[in-house]
Amino acid sequence: MTYQQKQVALQPMETDIERGPLPFQEHCTTVLPFITVPDEDSAYALQVAPNCDSAMLPQGIENLEGKRVIDIPVFESMTHYLMSKEGADKRLTLYSFLNDLLRKGRLSGIVGFQVLNRVINRQVCDFTDFRYWELDRQEFIADISVTLTLKSKEGPREWKGVLVCYCGFTHQFYMTVEELVRHTDRAFEGYVPLDNHLIQIFKGYQIDQEAELMWIKYKLQEALTNPDKRKARDLAAAMGLTVLRLPVYEHKGLNSILFFEGGTILVGADRIEKDEDGHEIIYKDDYGEPMDIPANTIVINENRVEEQYEDFPIFHECYHYEKHYKAFRLQKLTSSDTRVIKRKRIIIDKDTKRKDHLFLMENQADRAAHGLWMPATETKRMIIDKIGKAGPYPHRGELFERIGSSVAYRLSVPHFRMRARMIQLGFPEAKGILHYIERKRIRPFAFDPESLRAEELTFVITPAKIKNLCKESDEFRAVTDSKKYVYAEGHMVFNDPMFVQRCGETYKLTDYAIANVDVCCLRFVRIYVQKNLGKYVLGRMYMDAEYVERTMFYLKDFLKVPDTNTEFAAKKAYKAAFPLNFKEAVEMLKKQSRTQKGESTNEAIAEYMHMAPRTFTDALSNPAVHMNPDFVLALCLYFKLPDWLSSLLFRRAGAMLDEDNPRHAAFLHILRAQSCDGIEAADEYLKSQGLDPLNW
Repeated sequence: MTYQQKQVALQPMETDIERGPLPFQEHCTTVLPFITVPDEDSAYALQVAPNCDSAMLPQGIENLEGKRVIDIPVFESMTHYLMSKEGADKRLTLYSFLNDLLRKGRLSGIVGFQVLNRVINRQVCDFTDFRYWELDRQEFIADISVTLTLKSKEGPREWKGVLVCYCGFTHQFYMTVEELVRHTDRAFEGYVPLDNHLIQIFKGYQIDQEAELMWIKYKLQEALTNPDKRKARDLAAAMGLTVLRLPVYEHKGLNSILFFEGGTILVGADRIEKDEDGHEIIYKDDYGEPMDIPANTIVINENRVEEQYEDFPIFHECYHYEKHYKAFRLQKLTSSDTRVIKRKRIIIDKDTKRKDHLFLMENQADRAAHGLWMPATETKRMIIDKIGKAGPYPHRGELFERIGSSVAYRLSVPHFRMRARMIQLGFPEAKGILHYIERKRIRPFAFDPESLRAEELTFVITPAKIKNLCKESDEFRAVTDSKKYVYAEGHMVFNDPMFVQRCGETYKLTDYAIANVDVCCLRFVRIYVQKNLGKYVLGRMYMDAEYVERTMFYLKDFLKVPDTNTEFAAKKAYKAAFPLNFKEAVEMLKKQSRTQKGESTNEAIAEYMHMAPRTFTDALSNPAVHMNPDFVLALCLYFKLPDWLSSLLFRRAGAMLDEDNPRHAAFLHILRAQSCDGIEAADEYLKSQGLDPLNW
């Protein structure tokens, strides 16, 4: 019997599949609630709240060998296609439409004057901009801005308008020109914008909305409020998709593949398992057998994903099928198999901004998979309801751990997925819950949300990571050897009786420390690592040395005093001493940021900020100026403030940042990750996000 025959014989019908609740216990403390993981840190490697509206790659990406060389997909844009040799027939359609208007005398009526041209050709017609808007899964609108140089009785006249085209993919790409108008306002009309690669431009919350609409569209709306009806295979079937479980050979880490059209894959054993002692055992056939896959099929790689954990990859591929069909068809791809996508190797450096549109689609599909599995409206309602009914709790981490584990049990989802979803839905406290170290759950912890705004920042570290860091970093090894910080319950904590207690051979956090890890534990930065084409995870970890250095710089005077000679006590004293008045707060920072030439002066700061000294001095007392977030951010960059101190200065200025505001979100990134890089670097980052430079 061939492998294909075995699969047909053993493949159960969808109606025969029964899946009971996952074997999670409400207060499980020994078993990690997920098993198909690439390594022990995989739950922390995954992006929790990925960027769903930009293809820009995170800064500092490395490959698996730690080198700044990665592979990115070679994706063609719709605009490039239309303006290329291959798109010549489509451009001819545009010229034909314009000349038809000219012959029939309609062009004069549209532009508002008599047109005397005999013909419209590329000498008098320039296509200046292309905007794309979604109609449905297969079709979209292309608004092509055109500048015409027209002859009139008064002489040559320039006219600008928009050619409205209806486009789509059936067996092949088609485009019809519908009309020529002066302007369009699709955003006002409610159309969803597409980028140049026909990928929807969505914020995370919009992905959540689209996920809920998918359940309604396919007449499975009961799933929105009833977790027992929320089955990935049911949604796939309603969408006309078949789900097959196959051992994909030479899979390169793929969990699933979506076939838009029929194709072929190799099947065979290719997996890694662990024995009771944790040693890896490799099972791999000498070769794979080819197997034909029909169109509209999701293949779950059973070499990596066990059946009880297949819901997430199925939901992931369902979203690709629903929302990314046009993007894949534009690339002439018949499946979502990243192994067959053209790629190029690039070198990552600090000053180069790179985009990866496959990365964007994967981020969107991951967010949507969370949204389909845990619909935003109902899941948030459950969380808020439990918050309202919660009894006494020692700290916020403990509260959200109780809630998170309870909701995860009700929804039958792994704990690390539940933690991610709670963070996505606006509960940052969840960053301190449902953490596992060496397959055992550690106690939940609480922290100041400002200290963990960036996804790449963490207070949690494993013994294995500590061992690696000691090998890689002399600075970190010196910290551990000095015993100034010791390892306790997944954290490197300041070795003081106020924060840590000795328990035999190990340490335990005090009740105060577990409720305030940001004031007594080291913070770490995780670097993005490319795991596969379009797949980037949070991998290598480094001590946040720059944060420590700048914090120590501003606390140095307090650390000299016996009563405040620890970082915790010094920071507490500093915050208490920081003036409430904005101008006085800046004066304090000026005195502290002394250079060899003395303390900072208004003249020096004004020069840095490209202002006249008198104008800068007046701005410090003028709320109309200092409440401008751009102005405050520039000051933070001048003083190179750590994020906890920049947050204080923003409060004193009365300029609050809103993470839902794209510009403010970019400011928060700059304050976290580029606080010592200066205004020019900040402007470069803003430009990379499609935002205007700093202005005050």
